[in-house]
Amino acid sequence: AKHDENYMSPEVKAALDAAGASSESHQMQPGT
Repeated sequence: AKHDENYMSPEVKAALDAAGASSESHQMQPGT
C-alpha cells in the first residue's frame, strides 16, 4: 500500500485513526 496523502479512503482513514496515526491526521487535527 502506497502512502498517498492526496487520496485517503474513509476505511483507511478510520484504520489509521484507530491505529493512532496522528502523524497522518496531524494536518487535520492541530493540537492533538
